[in-house]
This record gives sequence, C-alpha cells and structure tokens, in this order.
Amino acid sequence: MKKSSLIAVILCFVLAVSMLAGCGSEEPKATDVPAVTVDPTDEGEDEGDDVEPTVVVITPTPGSDTKKPTKDPNNIEYDPITPAPENVTSGLGLGDSAKGSEFKITPTKIEKHDAADKGTEMEYKAKAGYTLVAVLLKIENISGKDAKFTATSSISASVKGEEVVDFAYLTDQFAPVDEAEIKAGGTFEGYLLFEAPSNGGTLKITYNGNGLDGDNCGIFELKY
Repeated sequence: MKKSSLIAVILCFVLAVSMLAGCGSEEPKATDVPAVTVDPTDEGEDEGDDVEPTVVVITPTPGSDTKKPTKDPNNIEYDPITPAPENVTSGLGLGDSAKGSEFKITPTKIEKHDAADKGTEMEYKAKAGYTLVAVLLKIENISGKDAKFTATSSISASVKGEEVVDFAYLTDQFAPVDEAEIKAGGTFEGYLLFEAPSNGGTLKITYNGNGLDGDNCGIFELKY
C-alpha cells in the first residue's frame, strides 16, 4: 500500500514539473521568419480593377548564340569583302605590251654591258660577278592628256628572287625612262638599267601602271 502511494506521489511531481515548463516563455529565433504570401494583384491597385499579368515567352533559336548577324541596324544586308581578282598577264617577252590607265609599255631590246659611260669620268663598271642589263622600253601615253611616266613608282624588277634597281637615270649613255614627260598620244623610248648576276638568268619586270593600277598590268620575263 505504501509502495502504491509513493508511485502516485512521484507521478504527480513529474506532471507538475512538466506543466511549469510548458508555461515558460522562449524568445523566437532569428531564423524563425514567418512566410508571407503576397497577391501581386493587390499591390498598388484599386479595389475592383482587373489586372492580367504580362507573360513574356522567350524561345531560343538553335545556334543563335554563335551566329553572326547578316544585317546592320538599318536592316541593310551586307556581304564579306571579297578581294578583286588580279588581272595579271605574266610571262610576257620582248615585243609584248602591258597596258595601264595612262601608259602602255613594250620592251623592244635587251643588252648586256660590262660598264656604263665608258671612257668618261662617269664610267661605272659592274661589280665582280655581275653585268649591266639594259632594257630598251617603248612607252605610249594612252591617257588622253599629258602625263609623266615615273619608273621608280611604276616598275619593280628581280633576278632569281633578288630585287634589282633601275639606275639608268644616273648615266649619260642610257636615256632613262624615269620622269619622262610624254604628251597625250605621244611615245617615248628610253632605257631601264639593272645590275644583275653575270652568269645569266631571267629578269622579271613587273609593271603596275604608273602606281595607279596595282600589280595588275603585266609581268615581263626577259632572258639575258
């Protein structure tokens, strides 16, 4: 009997402690934030207004992230720049002609010399292993107006890939074509003079049309 009474007293004590613990207050934690649900149709709208949400649908185009535009902002189509084709006539020889915007040139003769202006104080001897190659050039003015033919800006030359420079204008023996004033429809004949290897080869002369036509007029290959 005493045992039963003891158990009853213990149970009453435990129950009382539990009730006191339930009455205590606990401050809410910072993380205990109540969820708030907002109806977007209530914000900033008068009562009774019907608001329909705007839906934007974006449909990606396959490959659109790498495809380059083919139109500018003014909706004008454009094409990539395509280089103009070159109209070079190569392999020309003596007697052949190349025509530019202002002049037509024709090499008519090629000569070899060991020196220029021999017997004068201006005499120039070719250096060892080289010879002087003189090319007689006929130049016709086809521009319809008086014009100056400038060899330094119209012609480039090479032998076996090595550039050679015209220096006829430095001599008295060879009438140079450089800086030749030619009247409309007129003709002038003069020389180009190069120092080239004496063992022979091919003198490659490129005519670019008095500097106006690019390298599209003609390439002469003259053996000496």
